Amino acid sequence: MRIVQTFWTAGQDPLKHAFGWLHPEYNLMSWALSCLSLREHYDEVALYTDSEGKRILIDKLHLPYTEVNVVFDDFPCLPQHWALAKIKTYSLQTKPFLHVDGDVFVPHPFSEKILHAPLVAQNREIGTAYYREMMDQVLEYKGITYPDYIDEGIHQESVASYNMGVFGGSDIDFIQRYCHEVFQFIENNSINNPKHANSKANCNVLFEQVLLALLTDKENINVSCVIDKKIRDNGYTVAEFCDLNKYESNTYLHILGGHKRNHNVLDMLENAMLRVNSKLYEDIIISTKGCLITGLNDDVGRPCMSAMMSIAQYEDHVDMIKNSWKQLSESEILQWEEKAAQFPLYISDIVNSTRNFKISCCKNIDVFKIPDNWHPWATEQLKSYLRCEKNFPLKYICSFPTIKRKGVKEFALSEIGRRILGFVKDDNICIEDIIQMTIQSLNVSKNSPSYHGAKRHIMTELSVLLRNGIIVSQY
Repeated sequence: MRIVQTFWTAGQDPLKHAFGWLHPEYNLMSWALSCLSLREHYDEVALYTDSEGKRILIDKLHLPYTEVNVVFDDFPCLPQHWALAKIKTYSLQTKPFLHVDGDVFVPHPFSEKILHAPLVAQNREIGTAYYREMMDQVLEYKGITYPDYIDEGIHQESVASYNMGVFGGSDIDFIQRYCHEVFQFIENNSINNPKHANSKANCNVLFEQVLLALLTDKENINVSCVIDKKIRDNGYTVAEFCDLNKYESNTYLHILGGHKRNHNVLDMLENAMLRVNSKLYEDIIISTKGCLITGLNDDVGRPCMSAMMSIAQYEDHVDMIKNSWKQLSESEILQWEEKAAQFPLYISDIVNSTRNFKISCCKNIDVFKIPDNWHPWATEQLKSYLRCEKNFPLKYICSFPTIKRKGVKEFALSEIGRRILGFVKDDNICIEDIIQMTIQSLNVSKNSPSYHGAKRHIMTELSVLLRNGIIVSQY
């Protein structure tokens, strides 16, 4: 099966522009992991891009596409109508294909049913008020006209649509007609004329997803779906679509929309990328260094001088420990990050106590204790920066080196977590021993009613430390 992907930069530098992601590095990791997952199963994976996209994905990162087509350098499209680039790629296909978005990962091959289907999409959607509001916003542009079947469809309470994370099939004649319908809609309504009011309409969902559903319904054409159930247009959950901790066992993953800015999802993406190809992960991090926005928030009220001095004290401490890590090579740090990224492969065994793993702690870890006399504003600032829950009693912050962002990873450490680190230190120590020593430090006896609760609490903290790369298991 021919697999195709579309990477249109719209004249932006992918090392600096995030394309909807929290930072540029995540966009590039997504593309890398998507390409690698597809190449694992398919011998023909073609990229359709522009010169800037080729410069980054091919010349710089060397992603293993089997074919590269530079077709978007003079693409007459406004950046806000990004889905039109995908439509052009569809229109260029002359034999059966599947188009896979760059935020889709396929750890296991598509089913034979999908590979041989006349027409394929990711899934049918159930229209809710979410898409209804989108269509209403488009309908506010009175100058836009529609064919009758579209006009009728977008006035329905539940708007028909398909998710196009995957699209294609063997019915090339229909796909060409579908693309022609889209191009006609764009041209007839001057959607790509920056001087025309219609160009401001946000109609990507309409001309790509809704139009496909309405046209196939009109012609009574069956669409085979990768996910064989209808999903609400706002119902794509992290657990079902973005759990990259289960990358190796999942069949299909898709980081849609707002999930691209979800810190937990992005942490999972980093770890999956490290597990699959640590060298490529390192290349992406190095390429995007200096292009990221980091630092403490500065919008939580107007602090007094003592509060600012508290923050300065912490920042000075971080600068000091970063200076102490200067002798560390990036390969040393990456080696630890590779080990830390393996936790999804054994975390369930630890949680379920099926194996008594040995644990090691990062050698270069630092723990900062927040002084008792700190201004409350400063503590709240750090809690926000560290993404703590509102009621989390922030007392300790642990830091350790990383090759990404500003060279340091910071983590809010609980009292139990601090005790665990005190027992692990640099030594390999069995989890059961850690649990027992931590319980003893809490003065909880084995016969106490609170023993099992304390053990569960400690196991939870061990999981948190493992997930955040502070400790690793010698599995």
